[in-house]
Amino acid sequence: MMLYHSSPSAVHGRSGFTLVEMLVVIGITMLLAALAVGYSKAGQNAVTLTVEEAKVSEVILQAKELAINTYGTTVSGAKSCGFGVHFDVSGQTYSLFSYSVPSGTACPALADVQKSGLDQTVYAEYQPSSWNIPLSQGVRMQSANDALADVLFYPPAPTTLICRTNADTGGATPNCGSFLSPTMDSNIYLSTVDGGSAATISVSPEGQVTTF
Repeated sequence: MMLYHSSPSAVHGRSGFTLVEMLVVIGITMLLAALAVGYSKAGQNAVTLTVEEAKVSEVILQAKELAINTYGTTVSGAKSCGFGVHFDVSGQTYSLFSYSVPSGTACPALADVQKSGLDQTVYAEYQPSSWNIPLSQGVRMQSANDALADVLFYPPAPTTLICRTNADTGGATPNCGSFLSPTMDSNIYLSTVDGGSAATISVSPEGQVTTF
């Protein structure tokens, strides 16, 4: 009977990777990890943008609802005549404000409000939690010629009064000399800080709020 002996390499195969092969594997692993982290961060920012878009839209609609439901009511010596939202691009915040006059005083006529705009004598903080609300981390508000600075809902309809960023000198509080009589929508432009995703909230002259 004849015996056949296999060579060691045939029995055991290769015992391990070479240094070059190890370096290639490590390099590919690091590359895939970096891509996964980058994709995860971009996806997280996109989700945050969607959530922020919904929050801002809700605040605008809340101002409209308050304007209708609280017209003429008096709280802490001030009569509510309307509600609105101010957008501060420089500070990256937005605020829900009330348009009010002293109790016992009649709310101004719509034409007078359009001419006089907003100043410190008529606007007031609604609630601390809805004043100077910062945008979520990873989201930015952009400026543009048709960007919305102030929107005021003035009952009883209510009428939608708009001031754009190029008519408001900016800052944390409304500073609109006079409202426009727009025939076109005004917008809030949001984007992720990396510019990978963007969203627009549009407010029409009729007070309709849409997102795209």
